[in-house]
Parts: sequence; structure tokens; C-alpha cells
Amino acid sequence: MKKFLSLAVILSLILVLAACGATPQDPPENEPTTVPAEEIPLELSIEWLEDYDIVDFTYVFNYSEYLAEPPGDTLLIRANQPLRDFALVFFANEAEGTPFPVINRIGELDELPVGEGFVITNYHSSGTVFASGIAFVDTTGGQRYFAIVQDQSDEFPERYRLIELTAPDWINTHENEFNLTVELLEYEEGPGPLGDLDFMHMLNYTDVMEARDGTAHEDFGDSLLITTEVPLRDFAVLLFSNDVLGDDLIFVPMETFGEIDELAPGEGFIIQNYRAHGTMPWSGVTFMDEEGVQRYFALWQTQSGLGKPYYLVEFENRAGELPPEQPAEETTAPPANAALALTIERLQGSTAGFTHVFDYSLGYGVSDGTGDALLIQANLPLRNFGVLFFENDMLDDEVIFIPSDIFGLVEELAANEGFVITNYLNRGTMIASGITFLDAEGAQRLFGIVQDQSDEFPEQYRLIEFENRTGEVPAVWHFAR
Repeated sequence: MKKFLSLAVILSLILVLAACGATPQDPPENEPTTVPAEEIPLELSIEWLEDYDIVDFTYVFNYSEYLAEPPGDTLLIRANQPLRDFALVFFANEAEGTPFPVINRIGELDELPVGEGFVITNYHSSGTVFASGIAFVDTTGGQRYFAIVQDQSDEFPERYRLIELTAPDWINTHENEFNLTVELLEYEEGPGPLGDLDFMHMLNYTDVMEARDGTAHEDFGDSLLITTEVPLRDFAVLLFSNDVLGDDLIFVPMETFGEIDELAPGEGFIIQNYRAHGTMPWSGVTFMDEEGVQRYFALWQTQSGLGKPYYLVEFENRAGELPPEQPAEETTAPPANAALALTIERLQGSTAGFTHVFDYSLGYGVSDGTGDALLIQANLPLRNFGVLFFENDMLDDEVIFIPSDIFGLVEELAANEGFVITNYLNRGTMIASGITFLDAEGAQRLFGIVQDQSDEFPEQYRLIEFENRTGEVPAVWHFAR
């Protein structure tokens, strides 16, 4: 009996040792691995739809139904994760505890599925302070907020971006150590804020725009009063551009205007005819503080109707951290017998950097500040270049164009030099304007600007040459018009 027990014990020990020494089996090859949804990095995209058919999308919200604005852009928002409690939201810009409190949620969805697009039609930006964006709960259960930012500079050709609002120190709309404030002047009857000031400095912002664009602008816009409780040396109005440094959006100081030796307490600096463009600021103020440090403040505008209409927000000048610019490539002169090649394209970037800029709205005697910016270039120098307005008439069953007025005349547009037309608006379906110039042979050339948004012409704008046949029209016809 004892022998049998000993054998049983020995066999048990052998089995235990064998089990301990066994090697685990490798998993079968090509077995799919599942990554938990909460571990997938969130990727959001926003794009401006030029040619679209919104019937292809399930979720569509008309922005104008909330703000009663005229027709605007169509935006498509998508994500690589399902977004719960998705909504289009509007932000206020002044409240206790947070710089961006949500004041309204519209277009709400229980969930925006992966790959599904959320379309916003008739979108309009509202000033230069973020006024609207999106909110949702991500796969980790975290509440996220993203502002919709519009930018037409060269650095952001996609025109729209989504910026997450998670860093209150990135934009601080509250107090600063100088008690530097900006106030919109209504010029109502009574003493008002101006009656409390000892002295006022003034700058017409129209002069700033004309110096930047090199073309005439009309006087219109807001009047802003800037005051301080601390002396500010070398005070000036600042123009800046923007760039990207890593993942950070930064402002790059460019030019100053209206410089004064000091803005003292009890004094006011008035900016007349101020107007903002898009949701990204382009101007502000700069000065030297008491420690000899140069300080920079961006001028932000909000049209939400809540809080103040304007803010001065300090930013750091990080332009020195940008990589050096690459030298421009040398251009070679075209051959003497080169054929003329003209191009026209819609400019989505800034007009800064172009010498020849013409505001199209001036040709019609209106300045509504809207419309496309068009860039025209040629491979050959063009003499007496200008923007041409013309009428049309009938001659033997043919429509002909009759030149009338020329604006923005340039003695010579150099080869590959850009001529920019801002605020261009197509007026009806008949060509009403274009360009004219003298070519290398001294011949007067006439081209009409044609706008087309069909699939056949994705470039949207074209230049079509026409012949000046005014001399063939009987004088009584022309003068009877």
C-alpha cells in the first residue's frame, strides 16, 4: 500500500514540474488587435465647401436662422471618433472664472457618428473674438470646446481652423497691470468719457490701411478710446501678421503707426475709423513699460452683444523663434519672343506684400467691405495697366463691350508682379469689368473677368479677351444709351 502511495506522490510531482516548465503557446498569427476607442487620438477637421450638395449629408444646420445673417460660407466638420452631445455653441467673452463661457447651444445631436459630416450653411464670423464653435463629449467622457477661427492669411490657406479652448492664459480678457482699457465711443450728448481727459492723441485708421495696401480707402468704422493708469513710453498702434510655431499660433509684429513719446494717465489715444477683418486680429498697440520691456497687445472685437465690444489682449513676441526665411529664388527674364500668359486666381491670403492693390468697391462708389480678392499676374511686363469698367451693346446680333472707365492705373506692371483687386463682386450675368493694358508691341489689350462656379471651371475666375468694337457702333446708338 505504501508503495502505491509513493508512486502516486512521485507521479503528482512529475506532473506539477512538467506544468511549471511548460512554455506558453504563441497567439495565432494575423489575429486582429482591438484598440479601445478612448485610446484613439482625436482628429477633427473643418473645411470650407465651395462646390457642395448638402443633400448628401444627414446633419445640416443653417447658421443664418440663429443670427439672421445674409448668405455665407458652408463648412463641413468631421471626426475620427463618435462625438456625444455634439452641438454648435456660442461663447461670451467676459465672465467670472472662465474667458469663454458657453451662452447658447444649437443644432444639438445625441451623437455625431464617425465619418458623418456636420454641415453649417451660411456661416459668418462675428468680430475678431471667437464667437462660435462646437462642443461635445469625447470617448473618454471629457467635455471639449473648439472655436471656429477664420483666417485668410498665406499661413492658413485652408481658411478655417478649429482651435481648442483649454488654455485661459492664451487669451486673457480680464485686467492687466496697467489698467489699459479700450472703449467704443458712441459720441452721445453730454460730457461722456472724453470730458474727463486732459489731452487726446488721435490716429485715423484709414491712413494705416492705405499705407498697408497702397490704395485709397473711405473713412468709416468705429472710434476707439484707449486709456491707461500707468505711463506708457513709445506708445504706438501696431500691425502684425500671424504664423505657426510648433502647435502654437503666434502673432508677428510688423509695422507701427501714430507713435507718441508717452501715453500718460489722464490722457486718451483715439483710433478713428477702425474696422476689423475676419476672426483673427491684425492690429493692436505696443509700448515700453516702466522696466524697459516692450509689451504687445492685440485688439480683439466681439459682436456677440455680451460684455464689451473690444478688448486689449497681451501677447508675447515670439518672432525670434521662427526659422530664418529662405532666400527668394532668382527669376530669369522671359525670352524676347515669349507669348503673353495671364493668370487670375482668388486670393485667400493677406494682401500685405503686394504693391498694387485696388478696392473694387470704389469703382461702384460703395464700400461694403465684402467680396473676393483676385490676384492677376503676367509673364511679361504690361504698360498702362488698369481695372476696366465697360458697358455692352448690340451690333449685328452680337453683344459687344464698350470701355468706359479705368481705375487703379499703373504705369507698368512688372513681369510676375501681382495686381490685387479686393472686394470684387460679380454684378449680374453680363461681364461688366476686366483689365486693360499695352502689350510689348504697344497694342491696347482688353480682357473681361468671368466668374464661373460650375464643375467645368474649378478655378472659378477666368480672363477672356475681347475686341474693342466701339468705333463700329453708330454714334446715335451709343449716345442714346
